[in-house]
Amino acid sequence: MPRYGNYNVILKATDENKGETEISTALTIPDRSPKPTNPSTPVEIWFTKMEGKYTLYASTTFIDPDGDYLTLRATLYELTPDGSKTKINHREFESRSPLSKLIDFWGLKGHTDYRLLLEIQDQPDGVANKSSEFTIDFETPNAAPLVTLLEPNAFAKEVAYSPTSFKWNAEDFEEDSIHFDLEIVEKETGESTILSTDEFLAKINLKPHTTYLWNLRANDDFGGTFQSDVREFTTLNNSPSITANTPNFKEEMIYPIFTAQATDIDGDSLTLLITIRDAKTAETVLATRTITTRTFKAVSEKFTGNHEYIAQFTAIEKELPVNIRRTSSKTISFTTPNRSPKINKLLINGEKAVDSPTVNKKGIMLNWEAVDPDEERLSYNITLILIDGKNEIKSVEINNLKDNYYHFDKALKGHAEYKLVLEALDEHGGIATQTALFKTENTAPEILSMVAPKETREPTQTEFSWSAYDDDEDLLNYELSIWSEDGSYNLTIPVKKGITSYIATNGLPGHKKYRWSVTAFDGYGGKSTSVSVPFETENNPPTIKPVFPKDNSKDLPDTIEFYWTAFDEDHDKLSYTFHLFEAGKAVYTLNTGESTSIEIPQLKGNTKYSWYVEVNDGYVDRPVNSQYYHFEVKNHVPLVHLIIPKFALNPDLAAISWSAFDLDKDALMGKLRILNSNGKDAVEPIVLDTKASSTVYIEGLIGNREYTALISIEDGQGGVATDTCSFHTSNRPPHIPEPALPCDFAVVDTDFRDFSWNSSDPDGDALTHDILLECLTGDDALEIFDTTATRFKTSFLRPYSIYRWKITVRDNHGGVTESPYWYFITNPSADKGFEPYFSSMTAQQAFEETLVFAGTLNGELIIFNKGKQIDREKLSTSAIVELYAPKYSDLLKPEEINYIRNAIGRFFSADTWPLIIAKDSDGNSYKIVVTDCKELTRGKNIFIFPMQ
Repeated sequence: MPRYGNYNVILKATDENKGETEISTALTIPDRSPKPTNPSTPVEIWFTKMEGKYTLYASTTFIDPDGDYLTLRATLYELTPDGSKTKINHREFESRSPLSKLIDFWGLKGHTDYRLLLEIQDQPDGVANKSSEFTIDFETPNAAPLVTLLEPNAFAKEVAYSPTSFKWNAEDFEEDSIHFDLEIVEKETGESTILSTDEFLAKINLKPHTTYLWNLRANDDFGGTFQSDVREFTTLNNSPSITANTPNFKEEMIYPIFTAQATDIDGDSLTLLITIRDAKTAETVLATRTITTRTFKAVSEKFTGNHEYIAQFTAIEKELPVNIRRTSSKTISFTTPNRSPKINKLLINGEKAVDSPTVNKKGIMLNWEAVDPDEERLSYNITLILIDGKNEIKSVEINNLKDNYYHFDKALKGHAEYKLVLEALDEHGGIATQTALFKTENTAPEILSMVAPKETREPTQTEFSWSAYDDDEDLLNYELSIWSEDGSYNLTIPVKKGITSYIATNGLPGHKKYRWSVTAFDGYGGKSTSVSVPFETENNPPTIKPVFPKDNSKDLPDTIEFYWTAFDEDHDKLSYTFHLFEAGKAVYTLNTGESTSIEIPQLKGNTKYSWYVEVNDGYVDRPVNSQYYHFEVKNHVPLVHLIIPKFALNPDLAAISWSAFDLDKDALMGKLRILNSNGKDAVEPIVLDTKASSTVYIEGLIGNREYTALISIEDGQGGVATDTCSFHTSNRPPHIPEPALPCDFAVVDTDFRDFSWNSSDPDGDALTHDILLECLTGDDALEIFDTTATRFKTSFLRPYSIYRWKITVRDNHGGVTESPYWYFITNPSADKGFEPYFSSMTAQQAFEETLVFAGTLNGELIIFNKGKQIDREKLSTSAIVELYAPKYSDLLKPEEINYIRNAIGRFFSADTWPLIIAKDSDGNSYKIVVTDCKELTRGKNIFIFPMQ
């Protein structure tokens, strides 16, 4: 047929005789619709994976029967569960028939419903076009999960079982949630365990040394499943462990006592064996035997004292097959103890020491008997300790004696108590100690000389001096006796201990003959009295001073009571004659007898007078006259007089006294001022109530300064009286200096150079310093004198060394103060390529010597005496960050004190023996007690206890 269009169809009929006829009609051929080449499968679709999404490929071919030009439209929809659809993408193609296309849509989600709509339309010429639609509903595929890296591996051995960790990696192409089923089967029993989890790790407690089979199934929520292969593994069989310590020994026994135990973390039953051999010959001393108790005592006749042995412990698993059975061994070396010698007898001057005899202090002889059970040659140490109250002072120490006797050539202290410590030592550290107490007899003192006075005329303030001696070096008390030959005077004076002079400051009565003697007491029953010595005192003339009216007084009333004061050092009876003058003419001359005042009435007002007083003690050649005092009669003003000693006053508490008087008996008020040399107040003025004489004590003055005391008195009636007096304060020594760098017990690098300290003076005086720097572990020493600086530099410090330094400070008035020693220890500088070692230090006085304790970064404690190392102890695995001596000794427990006493074999007092506290960087603390200053051994003369 021809193409679509309008046609005329002519039918012509012809017979056999050539007869013809025709007929014509109009014919229209319509446009035909395009169609797929494969009507049963118009579209072929498939999917590929790309970056977690799917790509849809649709392949189709359309033809147009009329050969028209074709247009293909492809639209992709996502179908939702509620029946609606969402347009995802649209593609359009044009081509002449036939039209073949491979259409792709990417980014599709897995296991999701989609619809693909294909619309095909031709484009005929001059007629209406035709089109067709094809709809394909489909679901995108779902990919099963993928599991990789399964652990434990197949046929793995010694897999941990408590717990066993099962690990795997898994992924899902659509990123769906993955669920896992872990199956574990015990191979021998078939017992199965299934664990479901959404994690990538599972931990399950299994049995030890057991073979298991396991597999893993992974599922997503859309039917995807992954099944692993079955894998076999065997769990771990742990070796047994042995705990065994170095053996203990009972006192004086050589059979070792072990504490040993075998354990198996898998719970397997064990057999524990022990064998002991000689460390030198390998000879079997104790044949192999089974240990059934935690504590085991090894007994064998082959053991000897002070000998080294090796104990081997073996633990065997009893019930497991031989191919998996495990054993463990532990070897301990030990040395049997040495048996100590014994002291059977100790005599002091032939008397038994156990009886605590009292002996003469000179030429003391010791004898003793000692034996050693091992028949070793013995040496002896003798320590003699003076017991002074609670203190024990080492007096004599003799070491390494070979004989069993000793004679003290030097006399001991009298009336003293001593502790004698005798030690017998064998050649292997065995020691026997016997301690005995004894006393020495007292020796009475002697008066050697009566120095002064001797048969001379002496002032009444006589100084008595003498000399005495005590062979026991006791500090003596004295009793000074003074008496007059006429029996009128008798005085006994106790003199302070150690003082051999006395000044009769109150004065003896003058013009008398005396005798004196001294008795010395040693405080232990011994005394000695000197012979009496004669002397005679001189007469002391009396002194007199007018009191009122004061010289040049004005405004006095017309009736005046004159006062004066007098003093006679001999306490003689005094008589007085009063003289009053007006314009140089005598007005009154009156004998007042023993009275020190006289009232003169009806004097002329506003008149100038003069007066003085004579005094007579009956022994002077002529009376003693006072000063002439002048006055004017008018108002009676008060009187005031400052009384200040001529010697230097204490600046911290200066005593200022005064006396005040008002003839009219007015109430007086006053003010006391202390002025600097510039006239300004040194302290706040003090308000005084001067109804009576008094004393005030001034605080806050500066030493070695000149001050002026100014007192002002008012009577309230316009009368004012003042008095001034200069005085000098005594010097105060400088303050004790304090270290700045390095501080006491510091740890410094060897590149440290700048030493500095702080010093001051309470009086603000200029200071100079003496410096002493010593290396205790070497021979280096540096001394600097009279420097005003408070710092100095040194050019070199030794590494790993102990130093001490001190400062002596002097002021410019003779005051001297000395600091204590300050200690520090050095590490090498980091830039020198060496590692630091020390981390802390302290020092402690012990047995009249200074011990230095140094802590290290690796937890060691090193002890030095006089620069030499006497001990090194491992305290911790961490750095020793702090060392100090506590103020109180009650940190030691009673059982620790008893342990020390038993170990050293002699008296131990927690109050007098040094205690050091050490702390490490982990917070642990240790108590260290040292009982000797020589080479130290833990458990013998150095003891370390942990603190709770």
